[in-house]
Amino acid sequence: RAEATVKLTIVAGGVAPPAITVPAPGAQVGVPLVIRGTAPPGFQVVVRVVYRMLGPGGSQRGTYGEVTVTADRAGNWQVIISPSTRLPGAELTITARAVDAAGRSSEPAVVIVTQR
Repeated sequence: RAEATVKLTIVAGGVAPPAITVPAPGAQVGVPLVIRGTAPPGFQVVVRVVYRMLGPGGSQRGTYGEVTVTADRAGNWQVIISPSTRLPGAELTITARAVDAAGRSSEPAVVIVTQR
């Protein structure tokens, strides 16, 4: 009786999300907002910052913008966002998506922080 072993490799067709390394989840951040991370070398990284401020009149929502950068040869990237409005105590949701040369986009990496 012969036995056979089959090695099966599954390759996903998607793009791996980038990692946001700075700031850490739950951190208190200042202005300008420095965001760093890693992604596959040469991939574009689309970073977006959305704010939510709770106050006596309800919540205020908006965006500090979206910036696209390219990961360097080591896979590192950095974005500096200088919002025109500073909202102490606002919850900031930072998302980063990696985009490959074919235009395929990853799921977002997400970090939530508080503005000082």
